[in-house]
Amino acid sequence: DNGSDLISPRPGAAIQKDRATTHPFYHELQSPSVPSFGPADWVTTVRAGLVAALAWHVMAPRLPAATTCVTLAFAAAALDGVDGWVARRTRYASAFGARFDMETDALLMMVLSLLVWRYDKAGSWVVASGLLRYGFVAGGAFFFKQVGGRTPREAARLRSMFRRSSG
Repeated sequence: DNGSDLISPRPGAAIQKDRATTHPFYHELQSPSVPSFGPADWVTTVRAGLVAALAWHVMAPRLPAATTCVTLAFAAAALDGVDGWVARRTRYASAFGARFDMETDALLMMVLSLLVWRYDKAGSWVVASGLLRYGFVAGGAFFFKQVGGRTPREAARLRSMFRRSSG
């Protein structure tokens, strides 16, 4: 890199690029040896479509039969095991795919908690279980913002500690 990418017609573009490349998950999501969208990611995309169909039922004015929601949820949960198997079998496992899978899982949990609430099977407190992942991400964003004023070594140590605790 000769620094020529720091010259940009847009003011602040170099700063934005620097922020993007120093984000804690930037390097984790970059994998030049693995294509960005492999066969397992397509399985996860199908799962995301099933979750989207479930989410539509949350917002529908009239709730469908519970068997419809259970069938969609079961299919999405069953495919959760398939995408990891496909990634390992085809050797297309990537950080992007793992992240995509994890976020789809979190969204499924959120939608299921909303459906349980809408069907009056539990109180509104059940929605908190679906919000746990998003609260964790928000806490992580706050944590990384707090790391900003530390020395690079301290910040790296804290980031490493946070990543290990987050699985």
